[in-house]
Parts: sequence; C-alpha cells; structure tokens
Amino acid sequence: MSKKNIVYKTEKLEKYYSQNRVKWSQFYPSEKKIINLLNLKKNNVLDLGCACGGLGLVLKNKFKNKNYVGVEINKRSAIKAKLLNKLAKIFNCDLINLRKFLKKKFKYVFAFSVIDWNVNYKLMLKKAWSFVAEGGALICTFRLTKLKSSLNIKNSFQYINFKGMRSGEKAPYIVFNSGKLMKWLSKLNCSEITAFGYWGVPSNTAVTPYKKIFFAAFLLKKNKKKKRKLKLNLPKEIF
Repeated sequence: MSKKNIVYKTEKLEKYYSQNRVKWSQFYPSEKKIINLLNLKKNNVLDLGCACGGLGLVLKNKFKNKNYVGVEINKRSAIKAKLLNKLAKIFNCDLINLRKFLKKKFKYVFAFSVIDWNVNYKLMLKKAWSFVAEGGALICTFRLTKLKSSLNIKNSFQYINFKGMRSGEKAPYIVFNSGKLMKWLSKLNCSEITAFGYWGVPSNTAVTPYKKIFFAAFLLKKNKKKKRKLKLNLPKEIF
C-alpha cells in the first residue's frame, strides 16, 4: 500500500460539488437515514473529504448546526468550500496528516465517499476513528460485495469525470468484501454498528470487475461502557 494518498488536482471536483450534494434532496436515502439518527443542532461536526462543504451547508440550513469543520485534499474544492460557507473552518490537506493541524475531537465525524476513494484506506479509517470523541460516532460509506475485495487501483478504479466519459484523473474504486469489512470494523471496538444501503451498479466511469455493488452507509458509535450492538439493515445475500 502506498504511504501517500493521491492528491487530486482536477477542477472537475470543484465544478461538480459546488452544485451537487449541497442540498438535503441531493443526499442518498441511506445517508439521510443515518443523519436523521443524530442530534446535530448543537454538537460539533468534522467532515472528512468535504469537497465544497455541501454537508456543512445542509447541516446549517436544515439542522441549524454551525459547528462544522471540513477537510478536503483537492485545493480548488477547499477554496470553494470557504466561499460557500464562511462560517465553516476548512482545512486543505490529506486526512492522514490532519492531526498536524487539528488536535480536538468531535461528536460526529463524517467520511462520505472518502475511505474507499483513495489508496491508504486502512490508515484513513483509523485516523477518522481517532477524531471521534467518547460518546460520539463516525458516519461513513463503503462499497460492498459478497465476492473478493478489490483494493488495488490497478484492478478497480474510477475516472473523475461527471459527464460519463472515461477520461481524466483516476481514483481507486475500492470495493470491500462485506464479511471482511465487518471484521475490520470490529477492531475499532465500536459500541454500536448501524447500517443502511441499497444495491446498484458501478458508475459508468468506473473500471471494476463487479456488475452489481451494495452501497452502504454506516454509523459507528464510540462508547467504552457499552457492549457492542449490531443493527445491520443489510440483505442476507450480501454476506
């Protein structure tokens, strides 16, 4: 595994995410179900891979939350995030290096389409979990399969192109075997794991061996005093 994540430089990310995923209606049903379980009005939020800060706008406009910090590896998107939400604090850096700039922990840490969209996925998950305060939660998304995982950009990747063309910068299109992912998540010692999701087909800009993928949103709670609970609203055929 590479020691450094890919630093995406394309302007396509800023152009797309300044218009998309900036409204509640543009979020997936699985993400909405998880978000609706949270007490967002007063608690602080860290958004990893925030793009243009769309989640922060949704939290401010719908949930009246103004305690939002975003992290984005793409410089153009980070600059746009600051322009769109002047109340937010935005860091332009790699998640795995974030501790150099940010020491505090957060009630809620979001990682939507982040851990499965770069090469250092294991370290990214550990780093994301380290920012969750006791009594808080990590909200993250993964692509799942009952088949063998695809964890290498050589075997499974996606062009960063929102017009459906297979051209431009490449990002890993990581797909996890669901059973192995659950074993991996168990190592975090979560007090509760909740998940929602849906079946779908890979993006038409992805080059991957799968014809069908399960897209899942997870809520991973951190509470050392409680025994682990599983609330997996996932189909049996994914395991």
